[in-house]
Amino acid sequence: MAPKQFKNMMLIIPIDMSYCAVIGQIIVQWGALERFFVDFLDIMFIASKTTPEKDWQYKKLEKRFRMFTDQIPLCFPEHPRIQAELNSIKDGMVNSQLDRNLLAHGRVGTIFPKQGPIRFHVTGRYKGQNHERDYQIADLRSLVTELAVTLGRFTMILSQDLDGNFAPGWSQQELSALRDFRSNSRPNTPIPDTP
Repeated sequence: MAPKQFKNMMLIIPIDMSYCAVIGQIIVQWGALERFFVDFLDIMFIASKTTPEKDWQYKKLEKRFRMFTDQIPLCFPEHPRIQAELNSIKDGMVNSQLDRNLLAHGRVGTIFPKQGPIRFHVTGRYKGQNHERDYQIADLRSLVTELAVTLGRFTMILSQDLDGNFAPGWSQQELSALRDFRSNSRPNTPIPDTP
């Protein structure tokens, strides 16, 4: 006798597919940014001759942000503009983190108003607080751009082609400090070429 066949049910949340594509970009862009952040922090530990705690790469992101902040003056003690740039890059990540986490882990739904644009509705809990946000497609595209710019700023600092034409317009002393810093990377740490 053949085993009984059970019926399956499927429910696809009604969502404009353009939202799915942009949310996917956000998740992938964040993953690349966080990986580069960890690689950069690893270079910072080498440059400052600091021994990090065991398994530091797997600590909560907030703890890694604090480690990063602590390493900045150790790696660039005589270069306040480099310190400011690195703090600004980190702040960009911090500012994008809530949106990324809500989109990746929150409860989602789509709002189809009678008038106006479709909105992607997300609720979630973050750092002990409840959050609720509505995103239009333009909001999500802006987040992709913010993440890409933040990753680009990191990449630029370690670029093989770094020169004074890159924002914010580095001095020769700053360029030398950045090149010295870059020389601390491990052989398996990717240092990108500038396109």
